Amino acid sequence: MLDYSHYTGDTSYDDVTTQALLSQVGPEFDFMDPRYASSEGNDDQAFWAFSILEAAERNFPQPDDSIPPWLQIAENIWNTMAPRWDDTTCGGGLHWQIFPDNPNGLDYKNAVSNGGFFQISARLARATGNETYFLWAEKIWDWSWSVGFIDDNFNVFDGASSSQECRDINPLSFSYSQGIYMYGAAMLFNYTDGDKTWADRTDGLLQAARSYFSPFPNATNIMYEHACEELDKCTTDMKSFKGYRKYFCPLVVLGLLLRKYLIPAGKC
Repeated sequence: MLDYSHYTGDTSYDDVTTQALLSQVGPEFDFMDPRYASSEGNDDQAFWAFSILEAAERNFPQPDDSIPPWLQIAENIWNTMAPRWDDTTCGGGLHWQIFPDNPNGLDYKNAVSNGGFFQISARLARATGNETYFLWAEKIWDWSWSVGFIDDNFNVFDGASSSQECRDINPLSFSYSQGIYMYGAAMLFNYTDGDKTWADRTDGLLQAARSYFSPFPNATNIMYEHACEELDKCTTDMKSFKGYRKYFCPLVVLGLLLRKYLIPAGKC
């Protein structure tokens, strides 16, 4: 709906879009709503941040003076995530979950949570020019690479157990984690005015992302979730992952050198 409003100029749905954006913003405007403390994870909060950042980047109208600017809300989210960075296991990283009463993910550090934090940091660096966000984005990338969430071929793996010091990498790869890191890398390519390191990383992630197109010879660039789809084991959440990756991928056009891959193949 943010894209629709931005590209068409039709404001008919702006009010309901604003209502949706603020529905779980919480009393501190950081999407740490106490009503959902038993279930909210770092990945959940990150996805709210993606929407809020898009509102800021699209100059979506502010509702009224009682609501902080969209960009400030995104910074509020970041300010709650950074203190959760845990150096006591795996040399760093965010856990999947946040609260002890939702323990299922407190022994798991995963790509979607850390990739989300990476992308938020990258987009805030670009939006604000604040070097702190850039340094954090570099830190999150370096940690993700060193621990093995991103391999030498730029495949992004799901996560690992903090109790095992992240030595037990879960080899499953999901398309949305690939897209989340890829968009963050493209933002840093843009922020650094075309730095080769970030060009190569964005390009590497994009090339690895081609694995999410059907391997069957009669397919016409159809996306699929290779971790679950061929076995018909996709959960409801997993069925949505391709949509997130498809959304993030065209935004990589910010790195203009990648147009040669995006436009001819249509594989984004």
